[in-house]
Amino acid sequence: YTYLDGRLTEVADAKVTGEANMDSRDTVYAFLTDALARCKTANADTYFLQVSGHGVGWIGFGGDELKRRLGTAVVDIRGGGGGAQKRRLVGTEFLTNSDFADAIQSALVENDIPKLDLLGFDACL
Repeated sequence: YTYLDGRLTEVADAKVTGEANMDSRDTVYAFLTDALARCKTANADTYFLQVSGHGVGWIGFGGDELKRRLGTAVVDIRGGGGGAQKRRLVGTEFLTNSDFADAIQSALVENDIPKLDLLGFDACL
């Protein structure tokens, strides 16, 4: 769907290809390259990207939900000293902050767009 001039419109030529690993830099790059090209074609003058998922602080962002649902990702929380808990992520992927930044920057360059005007995260830290 696109939202333009107060109207929500279904994209007629959208391709449904099944589950995509959004923890992959290449998947994010491909999505953003296509989305930004569509925005540019529609003469957009503002570029906003909102992402939603799991934040893991300095490690990155994401955590593939399909892997979680299939039980192939494990999050092991162990007690630490002083009652604090340490989280160790095992068998799961996250999109690193540097890969996410690279995917965004590469998609912007590909579409000759200087910058995003706003980048929003709906995630825990």
